[in-house]
Amino acid sequence: MSRPRAALLGAGAAVLLLVLAGCGQDGVDPGKAAATGPVETGADDDCRAIAMARALPAATMIAGRPLAWTQCSVQEVVASYGKEDADGNGDDSCRIEISDSRYPIPESARALGMQETLENTRELIREMARANVEMLVESRKALEAEPVMLRVRGGPSTLPVVGSTATGDAYVISVPASADVEVGNEPLLSLVNDRYVLTIECDAPVRDHDQALALYAPYVRALNLGVLP
Repeated sequence: MSRPRAALLGAGAAVLLLVLAGCGQDGVDPGKAAATGPVETGADDDCRAIAMARALPAATMIAGRPLAWTQCSVQEVVASYGKEDADGNGDDSCRIEISDSRYPIPESARALGMQETLENTRELIREMARANVEMLVESRKALEAEPVMLRVRGGPSTLPVVGSTATGDAYVISVPASADVEVGNEPLLSLVNDRYVLTIECDAPVRDHDQALALYAPYVRALNLGVLP
């Protein structure tokens, strides 16, 4: 069974950032953010002005990883924990990203006639997130209902992780089958309040269900998603 990939979201997000750049609206630049050095969540001017940033963890240390940087815009807020270089690359870091799929369209974009393009792109990102979450939820249900299929895949340790955020929204993490020779990092994905796309991605590879849950659970618990409208 092939693994569903939450990374499909990247294409839509890239289009959105390119359009916003053309409108003079900055997205989050990981390299620029990492270069600014450690800051407290919400302490920098960019994050203080963004209500969505209050959903980021208040903790400056999670699972032994110190807060490296935060950066915020009206489209998304990001917090990175662990070690990263100036280009945003690291071998022991976890990055939390919350994207608003219904943020207000900038007047500069409206003036350039890009409102419809941005609205369609926002919807694409939201629906791709929804599809990825639903796909992994259904995949887990199907495997649990078919013991033979689950045994062939590698047993309960290969089940996708499915959990609930504090807001009651499902989150998912893809887990490799036991026959997969190579394992890699797999992001946690959730669609919060049918609006906010939550992605948490750690550099550490996902190997099995329990290890994936242990890797990401501290970050899910540290979020303050209840403040999101």
